[in-house]
Amino acid sequence: MDVIGSDRQRQTSTSFDLADRATRILPSGIRAVQMEAERLNQQGIKVFNFSLGRPDFDTPKHIKDAAKTALDFGRVHYTPNAGISELRQAIASKLERENGLQVDPDLGIITSAGSCEAICVAMLGYLNPGDEVLILTPAWTNYVAAAHLAGATPVQVQSHRSNGFIPDISEVHKCATSRTRLLVLNSPNNPTGVVYPTATLKELADFAEKHNLLVLSDEIYERLVYDDIECVAFASLPGMFNRTLTINGFSKSYSMTGWRIGYLAGPPALVQPLVPIHQNLVASACSFVQWASVRALREESTCVRDMVEEYRIRRDIVYEGIGKLPNILMPKPQGTFYAFPGWTHSTVSAEEVALRLMKEEHVAVVPGSIFGPGGERSLRLSFCCSTSDVQEGVARMMRVLGAL
Repeated sequence: MDVIGSDRQRQTSTSFDLADRATRILPSGIRAVQMEAERLNQQGIKVFNFSLGRPDFDTPKHIKDAAKTALDFGRVHYTPNAGISELRQAIASKLERENGLQVDPDLGIITSAGSCEAICVAMLGYLNPGDEVLILTPAWTNYVAAAHLAGATPVQVQSHRSNGFIPDISEVHKCATSRTRLLVLNSPNNPTGVVYPTATLKELADFAEKHNLLVLSDEIYERLVYDDIECVAFASLPGMFNRTLTINGFSKSYSMTGWRIGYLAGPPALVQPLVPIHQNLVASACSFVQWASVRALREESTCVRDMVEEYRIRRDIVYEGIGKLPNILMPKPQGTFYAFPGWTHSTVSAEEVALRLMKEEHVAVVPGSIFGPGGERSLRLSFCCSTSDVQEGVARMMRVLGAL
């Protein structure tokens, strides 16, 4: 028994060093805020939660019914690694119909376990240690994390509030080096809600061609746009299809965040080498969720349009309240369900303001600083809570923000 006890002691006292890549990946600042909001809710304190980019709507009934039918028909087994042919064909039809892209459904599409996995697969497939990735900030935090996972170096190119967070192409050129391999785009943009103008996308296309870069275009919010704003698929620009991997999915448009289904699309020469990586990470996306996604794409429904209209109403509440404060600068969100108010007249940090809002007003927001350069002294507001909560939450936020 003494020997066993000694062995156990040795086992529990042994320490192991994390891989370098793991030490570079920080815990999600967004999730930290969400967890604190849930902790207060469990204490019976009502929190007006503007933190998580999670639609508050239920998944449309016809999509849920399709998943149930798939389960009843025994569609519970492994699928082809890249996804069932019916879903890949439905995605290809959608890309041609809505985005002007002709993608081979057999060789140009991988269905993934959410768009997060698709982004990681792309970076693991095309980046080596020492390679550099240009990320236009403020930007979703996962792009930096995925670059680190691939052993590459993320280079964050700041966009400025004074320019409406539209990328400055001269700044992008300054950040390019002989080691630059990949440009990451996200329009409509998380966290700013900005849709990049077509003229800006064309400048970025010229830049990518000049430096012979692969482009990762995350278009997950493409259907969540307002005021007849034009949202252009980057791969549809002249000369861009053969150097672009388009990322998209079902989480945001169809309120399917928990279903974990997305896709990666592009020319077969770029997509096929990624299939073994996807195969070894998850084998295939969930079988019955794939069938539900076929129904989502094939069945004409007002569900997306209805959700977007509700987001627009909430967007207007946020903009007419917080956006009109004289000391707050905030571009009117053109897409997504995010607003990104900021201030320049005060040195108070985003973290301080977020903490005050949580403590004094029981409002959960995300400090803009976690989204990289350009996010300092800003907050990301996700208007994914009920319209009544948006109204009350905005009133509470105005008391704090108006006094900065």
